[in-house]
Amino acid sequence: MARTASAEPAPELPLELDLDDEQRQLAEATRGFLAHHYPLADARAVLEAERLSDPEGWRRAAEMGWAAVLAGEELSGLTAGPPEATVLAEELGRAVNWAPFLGNALATAALAGLGGSGGPAPGSSAAELLGRIVAGEASGAWAGPEPRGEVWGAASVRTEARRAGGGFVLDGVKRLVADADLAGDLVVTARLDGRLTDFVVPVATPGLTLEPARTLDLTRRFPTVRLEGVELGAGAEVVRAGGGSEYDAVLDLAALLVAADSVGAGGRLLELTVEYALDRIAFGRPIGSYQAVKHFCADMLLRVEAARAAVRYGALLLGAGDPGAARAVAVGASYAADATTWIAGTALQVHGGIGFTWEHDLHLFLRRIEADAALFGSAREQRRRLAEMVL
Repeated sequence: MARTASAEPAPELPLELDLDDEQRQLAEATRGFLAHHYPLADARAVLEAERLSDPEGWRRAAEMGWAAVLAGEELSGLTAGPPEATVLAEELGRAVNWAPFLGNALATAALAGLGGSGGPAPGSSAAELLGRIVAGEASGAWAGPEPRGEVWGAASVRTEARRAGGGFVLDGVKRLVADADLAGDLVVTARLDGRLTDFVVPVATPGLTLEPARTLDLTRRFPTVRLEGVELGAGAEVVRAGGGSEYDAVLDLAALLVAADSVGAGGRLLELTVEYALDRIAFGRPIGSYQAVKHFCADMLLRVEAARAAVRYGALLLGAGDPGAARAVAVGASYAADATTWIAGTALQVHGGIGFTWEHDLHLFLRRIEADAALFGSAREQRRRLAEMVL
C-alpha cells in the first residue's frame, strides 16, 4: 500500500474518547430512526426481494444529517467530520442497515476535500453534485480503489484518463464499489498525466456499466464498475484549490467507517449472546451461569470497547488533520477487524446449533463483520502498512 505518514511524533491533542453531548444525541437519534424506519424484522423481506433501493428512506436520512456529516461546515452548517461519521457507521452496523450511507459518505468526502486540498470549485459539476447529496436530492458513490488481493492503496489504481477534444476519456475497472448501483453519479479516481485525479461521472454515461458482485454480506451491494471509452466534458474533472485527489484521506476514512460498522455489529452480537445465555437452559440452569460462557461474554465486551476506542482515536486524528492519523487508522482498522471477527465466531459458538440457521439473525451480523474485515485493507494489510510507517 503506497500510503505514507509523517515520521514526526503526533502532537499532544486534547482528545476525548468518550462521545460529547452532541455526538451522543446523534447516536440516540440515529438508533431511534433506524428502529422506526429500518427495523431488523423487515431486513429479511427486503433482502430476499432485493429491494435495497429506497430513495424516500434516503431522503429522510439526509434530513437527519447523514448526507452532510462529511460535507464541511460551510456547506452543511454542521460542525462534523470523521468522528461523527463513525458514530453513524457504528449505529448502522448495529442495525445491519442497508441504506447507502457508505457510498455517499465516501463520495462526499472525496468531493468536499477531506485531505485538506479544499472543496470543488464553485459552480462546477462536483460542487453541484455535493450540494444535491447534502440536500438528499441525489445519491453518490466513490469509485476510487481497485483492490488487488489485499492491497487497496493508490498504487493499485490503474484506471486511465486521457485528454480528448477538450474533454476526457476514461478506461478502467473498479471493483467492490459500495452502493454504486444505488447512485446517480460516481466520483471516479483515475490517472491523468501521471497523477491521481477525480471525475464526476453520471452512472447513465455511455460506456459505463455496472456488474453485480455476489459477496458474503447480504445487506449491502458492491458492484464492479467498468469504464470503456467513457467520454466526459471538461467540467467533469474535480478541480480543487490544492489540486490532486483526496485518495489517501478518503481511503483512511473508508477503513474507519467499515471498522466502526463492525464495532456496532459486534456490540449488538454481544447483547444478543448475553440475552441468549440467560434464556437458554442446559442441565437445569441458564448456560450463562457457567464460568466458560461468562468468560466468553466478558472477553467479547473487552474487545468491543477496545475496538471502539481504537476506531474513535483514529477518527479524531483524521478529523484534526494530525500527521499521525494514518498510523492510528491502521491500528484501529486492524484491531477492529480481528476483534469483531473473533466476537462473531464466539457468538456463534455460544448460540450453538440455532446460530447456524437461516432463520436466526446471527448470520446477518456475522456476514457483515466478515465483509467489513476484507474491505479497504485487511487486518494483515493494515499491519503491514503500519510496519512500513514506523520501522
